[in-house]
Amino acid sequence: MSYYANIAPPSAIINVDSAPAVMVCDFLERNQLGPDTNVLDHNCTSGHCTSEHCSTDSGEGELMISSVNQASSPMVLKLPFAQQRRVQWSLETENPVLGLGYHLSLSDVRRGFCRGSSCECVVPYRGPLCDVEDSGTEAARSKPFRGAIHFIVNDEPDHIAELSQALRNTWSQFNEGYDYPILIFHDGLSSQTRARLLNLTPNRIWFHHVPDDFFPSKDQLPVEIAATPEGYVGASFSHHSFSIGYRAQCRFRAGPIFGHPAVTGIDYLWGLDTDSHFPEKLRDDPFEVMHSNESRVIGYRYLAVTTQRSSSHLWEFTHLYFERLGFDVAQAYRNRQSLLNEIMDVAASDYAGVAPQWNQRVLMTDCEIVRVRFFAPGTRYAAYFAFLDDVGGFWRHRWGDHAVRALGAAFAIHVHNEQLGEIQPKAVPAVAYQMQIPFAHQATCFCMDTDTTCVQLGLEASAVPLWPAHKAVWTCQRKLSA
Repeated sequence: MSYYANIAPPSAIINVDSAPAVMVCDFLERNQLGPDTNVLDHNCTSGHCTSEHCSTDSGEGELMISSVNQASSPMVLKLPFAQQRRVQWSLETENPVLGLGYHLSLSDVRRGFCRGSSCECVVPYRGPLCDVEDSGTEAARSKPFRGAIHFIVNDEPDHIAELSQALRNTWSQFNEGYDYPILIFHDGLSSQTRARLLNLTPNRIWFHHVPDDFFPSKDQLPVEIAATPEGYVGASFSHHSFSIGYRAQCRFRAGPIFGHPAVTGIDYLWGLDTDSHFPEKLRDDPFEVMHSNESRVIGYRYLAVTTQRSSSHLWEFTHLYFERLGFDVAQAYRNRQSLLNEIMDVAASDYAGVAPQWNQRVLMTDCEIVRVRFFAPGTRYAAYFAFLDDVGGFWRHRWGDHAVRALGAAFAIHVHNEQLGEIQPKAVPAVAYQMQIPFAHQATCFCMDTDTTCVQLGLEASAVPLWPAHKAVWTCQRKLSA
């Protein structure tokens, strides 16, 4: 039901000819007047906006909107009007109308959700009632699946600086040709920060607050943090530090993200760190690569060896969980093709009867793509996460999401493949695979061609004044001939 449901559209009041109609649409677009359901009453379609204030060069992007409550044709808006519209949308549900939660619950399709006094629309819906579809470009509308890129951030200046660079880089090196939605999870972003991020690029961005249990209670924290005066205030919530905020975002990415209402309607989720970037343009679409093979459940750019600081006692608790389920790690290790084999080692050359141990190798989550349904609540992976969460290791031992993902995905993939056909006769094997894309994160960089190499650029290459001085920015350049 529209805010303006009881107001007759202008065309029902007077008979307007085409020239005044164009003027009305031009005025609405230039002045960002709405809501969009009301704009659609004027039949403002692509091409109505004729002034220099709302026209753009071709290829700069477009926004297709349509109301779920009206039968009128979708409207295509050109940039920069589309970007300003998205800024407005991002602020409209901060103080939702009374009864919006109930209104959303009546929909056959999840268009949004409310938590406490705030509400959020989910992809592709926008507006104060989450009743406008922001479908993006033709490239986005043509996909037979639902994919999204995600970041997690807080409102620290250096974190926002990193995200600003990431959004620009993601658009120029990849998303300009695909227009996938971007989900930004946060634990509190000001309206000014959101507007600034939305105005940086034409990316379609949705902001989502992390769950209520994102931060722990004091009794969940280790004594060395909880006992200090600053242990539960101020800088301790930073996502960059090794205290509460860092642990919280690791836990969220390790499990709860897959049950978040913003994600449950997504098929494939591509996670990036705010300081991740692409040193050259991507040639292939990682979403298409995963979608083309039903067996692929997780893609990663590279494996790495994690530190004891982010994995203390993780293997001991994981082994305990395996024993409780009767999972034979030694037998699973003998499958030379499994992901479990990649992250396990044995000391003896003849490993018969010798229990393999985790070799600290992890799937780096600074660039990973997952098939959401394989990790969602109710799955083997989710059960493993629930056990780890219950023993409190994310808070007490600072477990990293990359370590939990490696062990949990390896376990879930192996068990899935061992039980093929027992429950679902048409089930396909599950596999993890390495993403073949150019990628850079801090001291790590990959180019695609053998005749190119990674070159570290100066801080000015980030185009962000507050870019952290200790973090590298990379590009791929041709190797110099001998």
